[in-house]
Amino acid sequence: MKLKKLDLDQHFVFKTQPAGGIDTRNELYLNMGDHYMTTIHIFDIPEEFSDFWLTGITEIPGVTTTVDTVNNTKADFVDNIAEAITELTVQLDHAKNIADSDEIQNEIDPLRSLSLALRKDGEVIRQTYIRVYCYAATRDQLERKVNEVVKQIRKMSFKASVFLGEGMEEYQAMFLPAGEQRYLKNAREGIPLSGEVLGLSFAHNQTSLNDPFGSYFGYTQTGGTVYWDQFLVDKQRTYYNLFLSGDLGSGKSTQLKKIIWERAIRSDLVRIFDRSGEFRDTVHALGGKVVSLDGRDGTISLLQVYPSVTVGDSNEVDPVGSYKAHLKDLSVKYRLFNHDASGQEAQYFATQCDGLYRQLGLLGDSIGLTQKPFITERDANDYPTLSQLIDFVDQKRQNRTDDMEKKLLDHIYVTLNNLRKTYGELFDVHSTLPDYDGELVVSYDLSALADSYPEEVQDLQIYNALISSYNVCMKQGRIEKKAFDDGERSLEDIHHFLLVVDECHTLLNTNKAYVADLFVRIMSEDRKAFGAICLATQRLERMFPSGDNAQDRDTVSAINALRQIYTLCQYKIVLKHDATTIGTEKNPRILRQLLGDILSPSEFLQIPKFDKGEAMFLLGSEKLHMHFQVTKQELAIFKGGA
Repeated sequence: MKLKKLDLDQHFVFKTQPAGGIDTRNELYLNMGDHYMTTIHIFDIPEEFSDFWLTGITEIPGVTTTVDTVNNTKADFVDNIAEAITELTVQLDHAKNIADSDEIQNEIDPLRSLSLALRKDGEVIRQTYIRVYCYAATRDQLERKVNEVVKQIRKMSFKASVFLGEGMEEYQAMFLPAGEQRYLKNAREGIPLSGEVLGLSFAHNQTSLNDPFGSYFGYTQTGGTVYWDQFLVDKQRTYYNLFLSGDLGSGKSTQLKKIIWERAIRSDLVRIFDRSGEFRDTVHALGGKVVSLDGRDGTISLLQVYPSVTVGDSNEVDPVGSYKAHLKDLSVKYRLFNHDASGQEAQYFATQCDGLYRQLGLLGDSIGLTQKPFITERDANDYPTLSQLIDFVDQKRQNRTDDMEKKLLDHIYVTLNNLRKTYGELFDVHSTLPDYDGELVVSYDLSALADSYPEEVQDLQIYNALISSYNVCMKQGRIEKKAFDDGERSLEDIHHFLLVVDECHTLLNTNKAYVADLFVRIMSEDRKAFGAICLATQRLERMFPSGDNAQDRDTVSAINALRQIYTLCQYKIVLKHDATTIGTEKNPRILRQLLGDILSPSEFLQIPKFDKGEAMFLLGSEKLHMHFQVTKQELAIFKGGA
């Protein structure tokens, strides 16, 4: 066997190697320092096979069972079978009685079928090695255990034994592919089995996920482990956004905290928008910062321009694109506070803001391209306040003679003046809230805001904070992108960012569908900066309306943007949902509409019956029916619902 020189992680080897070494001097067992081990090798199998005929072996408790197979390309099984059939035919001709004749014929028939399958149907013969590894603390316990297991195996018509003096080779076989086991000193030949027989042996539909740098999240319905790395890149998984949905009590918050925890302990940047304050304990356990958005910890300017857009796939800030995105955001902010405003009025408001920026000299001849510092690079106090904007609008409306423009300006003036009078402490300000770019984990606690302010103020403040925190995330992302492009950091060493919006249906819904454009922009851009957004909700119906009753073009466009958000999520975790969210094949509701091409009818029927933490986990083209698992220690930190 040709050996390859490998780069070994010596620390990992040191931590996982048998602490007491291995003593191979005894021919019956290996002494592992703190326990004894031996290998029971199955060398013959039953003559007749039923469905799952090997399950009895693979389910023996308290042992480790391995089943290794490899194609034997050297042996000519067709000729060997032909010779065997010829010999049996001779024996058949000389059979002494009918009983002998029937017995020989029963041997010939399956051989003929196998020969035909090998020649015509592409059947293959695989050498199969079946080993059962037994462990015990003492030699006496090991001997008793081996005797019990061997008796159990023989009752199932298998033949098995411990091969004396081959303990080390049998132990090494646990870590070697079947094709390389022939190079061991004992050079054992496997049991030749056809693919059909192997297929019947035990459940081969095992599902699992084993990302190279994944964290343990749970197990699949077939018992496979789930080691998931949200930021893995391969041919199928090319972006990182996540959508998590489930009814109340389905385990949604616990799984969300688990995801946050796993990213934070990797030193990734995490920003959380917490509606109810339930993430406080988790954030504090991670040494993070909990920030209230009711103004006590600082304020965020409505009119500050952030460098949110980059040039193509590069890490270079695009000031023109960032400014245009800001103007678009301003029209959304206006509609968040004034739900009755038309799209035209909101757009005209953004136009007035643009006029104010120009009047204050914050823009050059071509939106800041010829004047530095760019408008995206100014100090917080350089940007205008709400009062300055109101004065600007008031002056414009007094000088306007066009009735249409004057009417729009009057509406804008009244709206802004009301915002200043009632909530000036939040919005008639420069930004004083730190960006916390030195903090890995920051949670924006919205509970105090919800207690003191109406929904439109909450939405406006959340939208402001979302843009501000996304700017911090993109700042880190641009640094990481440059380090990666310059070859200073490998993909495995990149620091990612995760932006988490819990109860996202309160902001992304039918009545505020115009907000979707910001999320579409973030979800389209974050991949370039090694980041992701995670959206969580228990109200899919509010987020994804059918659109059948939509009348105006803006609403239809916004509804399409809401649906686009779902398609921009590489990962989708579907926890328990009520049957009314799913519907039927003839009358599909929102979940079936979104996932009708991915989940089967039987899988949809299972979702309302899910236990807490049970989910369908969709990874692009793959899907796993799994159970999220958390430890008692994690539950103590997460403090989820009952």
